[in-house]
This record gives sequence, structure tokens and C-alpha cells, in this order.
Amino acid sequence: PGDLIFVSGLLGGSFPTEWHLDFEPRVKLARGLLKAGIRPSAMMDLSDGLGADLPRLAAASNCGFEIDEAALPCRPGFTPDDAVSHGEDYELLLTLSPDIASKLVTSPFANHLHHIGYLTSDSFRKIAPGWQHFAS
Repeated sequence: PGDLIFVSGLLGGSFPTEWHLDFEPRVKLARGLLKAGIRPSAMMDLSDGLGADLPRLAAASNCGFEIDEAALPCRPGFTPDDAVSHGEDYELLLTLSPDIASKLVTSPFANHLHHIGYLTSDSFRKIAPGWQHFAS
């Protein structure tokens, strides 16, 4: 609880724009963060969308979460609702302690990560679902 939630890149609209067919995995970004001493407390890729993957990350951390939907970095032409519910973004979802997050300001990664919320001690949080596999 108290760790800040970040995402890399833009969210939403992967299928309509076909972005998911030609993306660069964020391996260099993840390795660069570690090399710069910016070690996430949790990190995963956003393959099923923020609405599916953030609750998974929070549950695995025994936490809840709060997000600021206005802070979501949306792909042009798409909304915060799309950023939450669409899948195949293949961006990073990560959490940083406030002390570690303060290192971002002077790092080369400041423009690559977007602060969207924080983890809470309350484990219940409702969010629109992300990509639902096997949904008709």
C-alpha cells in the first residue's frame, strides 16, 4: 500500500489501429529502469488491458488500488474507458515506492512512464473489465 502505479506508452485502441501487430516489447525500458536503480515493487505487461491486469497485480500484492482515469495515457482518438477495457496494449504496468518514484524525475525514463494511481490497503476496488478471453 502507498506504492505509486505507472504505465508505459499509450493505452486503448490496439485492435482498431492494429498497433498490436507491430509493437516493440518494453524489454529495453524494463532493463533500463533496473540499471538506473529504479526497481519496481511489482511489474507486468498489459496484455489483457488495464481493467484485467491491474486487479491481478493488486491481488498478487495483497492490495487494492485507486486510479485517476483522467491521467490515463490514451492512444489518439480513444477514451479512458477504452484505455481500461481494451487489450493487447503490451505496455508495462508497474508500481514504485514513493522514494524510488522520485528518481524518475531526473531519469531518462520520465517521459516513458505515466503515473496513474496508487496501491491501497483496501483490497476491494471495482474497475471496468479488460479483455475477456473466450467471451462471445
